[in-house]
Amino acid sequence: MINNKRPLSSRLPLPVTLSLIVMVVVISIQGCSNNSSLEPWHTEKLSEEFTAGMAIDHVRSFDDYLALEQRLFKQLDEKIYAHSATGPAHALERYSTGSLADPRQSKPNWNMSFELDTAAPVGGVLLLHGMSDSPYSLRAMANML
Repeated sequence: MINNKRPLSSRLPLPVTLSLIVMVVVISIQGCSNNSSLEPWHTEKLSEEFTAGMAIDHVRSFDDYLALEQRLFKQLDEKIYAHSATGPAHALERYSTGSLADPRQSKPNWNMSFELDTAAPVGGVLLLHGMSDSPYSLRAMANML
């Protein structure tokens, strides 16, 4: 039986551990020394992003939030997509118009907030996704509820 309570480094031979450390350092140095400039999605500030302060003055309903989201996606098109490379269609590049990862190609765009209606509602549920996720990830659960 393997004792999993010992640190991984004490279970690996010293040459393997040292090799892993060297690989991590080399990859880190290469990533930091890349002289390419940052892409627009790294540098642009989008003023229409929701903030806690907006909740009091500007966003009092789901319709208010949807209007803010529309302005944000318009700003995203103008400041990010308009200044990013286009295609190729088979690529998985998030901000590349026409790529497989371009969420604007789906109708509806499941990266945007949505409301599922039902004929006879007996209650309501608000589902919130995590910071690196999108509304689409909650669609199956929303349909079930």
